[in-house]
Amino acid sequence: MVTGSTFAYTPRQRWVSLGSALLVAVLTTGLTAGTPIYVVLAPLLLPAYIVVASYVGSTRIDEHGLRTRSVWRRRTHAWADMADINTTRFNGIGVARSETMTRVGVTLSDWRRFKLPAPDSARRLADDPDFDRKLAAIRGAWHVGLAAAAPVHRGRSHHAARRARRSR
Repeated sequence: MVTGSTFAYTPRQRWVSLGSALLVAVLTTGLTAGTPIYVVLAPLLLPAYIVVASYVGSTRIDEHGLRTRSVWRRRTHAWADMADINTTRFNGIGVARSETMTRVGVTLSDWRRFKLPAPDSARRLADDPDFDRKLAAIRGAWHVGLAAAAPVHRGRSHHAARRARRSR
């Protein structure tokens, strides 16, 4: 039986997102003299979103399935609804181009995909030292949940039952 675990951003990841937001805020304050307010506030929206997402985003696993929480959406999926749990590595954008980031993704049985808000890891700036352990816990819970949801075959094996149906 899987016990409930919640994965969120690490304190270091939160500090990095807050620091990057403050850096952008400091760099855009020079635009305020005679500039319309929407031009000043527009560059601050993305960093503000990143900071809020780092505090709100989480993933919870239990024996029933996976629950995610992000800024805009909450998802709940049973383990049996998931076809795959994978990782995606990609390079950052802009200044962080040399930064390799890793995110966990889920592919559902109907081939829809989504990324988990947490855990994630970036090689240098916002590394999560427990990322591999968290990923193993999510995959382990998925395998246990699949085994619990699998039908129990009594008597003949699945392959023997298929051969019997074909021979009819």
